[in-house]
Amino acid sequence: MKKGFLIGLVFCLASCGSPEPRRPVKVKSGSLNASVERSKKLLALEEGLMKNIMAQDSLRKYEHSAAGAWYYYVQKNEAATYFPQPNDLVTLTYNVMSFSN
Repeated sequence: MKKGFLIGLVFCLASCGSPEPRRPVKVKSGSLNASVERSKKLLALEEGLMKNIMAQDSLRKYEHSAAGAWYYYVQKNEAATYFPQPNDLVTLTYNVMSFSN
């Protein structure tokens, strides 16, 4: 009994070490970099197409939003004294097109 207790005590003390953190797995994949490059090329192509469309449309003045969208006003009221407030009903008309149509 004394021998079993001593072996158990030694076993418990020997297993009480500080935990060692595992090393992170290093994934060496070029797919993320390739995706970034592909996205940059696609963005440049789409921006060029949009600039061509705007250059050909001499009737409208296009404006650029902070979110990256291009738009123009069909009818703009410069003399408005009232501006929309929260919970006001605002009518917005838009037409979404792709570059292929």
